[in-house]
Amino acid sequence: MPTFQFYKNGSKIGQVVGANKDALLKVIQQYADAPSTLVQAQPSPVPGFVDLTSLVHLKQVDCLNLKSGSKASSLFTKDAGSIQSDVDEQLVIVIPFSQAVKLHSVQFLSKDANACPKDVKTFINQASTPSFADLESSKETEFLSVRPNEIMPLKFVRYQSVHQLTLFIINNQQDLESTVMDQLIIYGAPVETTKMSDWNAGNDKH
Repeated sequence: MPTFQFYKNGSKIGQVVGANKDALLKVIQQYADAPSTLVQAQPSPVPGFVDLTSLVHLKQVDCLNLKSGSKASSLFTKDAGSIQSDVDEQLVIVIPFSQAVKLHSVQFLSKDANACPKDVKTFINQASTPSFADLESSKETEFLSVRPNEIMPLKFVRYQSVHQLTLFIINNQQDLESTVMDQLIIYGAPVETTKMSDWNAGNDKH
């Protein structure tokens, strides 16, 4: 009899016995963050990696210099509209994940390619939301020269255990007053938490 067990932070939170699709979906929706509004999973265009949208803590996504009426979580939510910077073209977007992930690439989507981000600094696992001044003076994890709507590979070795990704958007493609984005897609994979030594030790007992 097939059995599906669900774990979070090392603790078992659910179980489904039998090949019951409806029961599986019910448990997934129970523990997912706003599953009804998440961008639906699609076959990934990046071989070996997946769209990590479902692992983003939507309620904890933060954005500095966001125009009134925009919501940072809209970047990861289906048909929610665009986000736009306020007093100038710069944005700081803080993206927390529900578990450690490895990051492979990012994709900045904007219907207005001229207003899409251009120069972007990335930072990982910062303790708190930084200020613009902090990010301007800090050494970034990576500097990206963004091509609108294209998948931008990251230096994979630098993103092997990411709990939080911070994006400092410095400007946009045509130096317009506001930066506009419709969606942000992050490709990667969850970090495996099972230790093979523990697995082998458990098997040795049988």
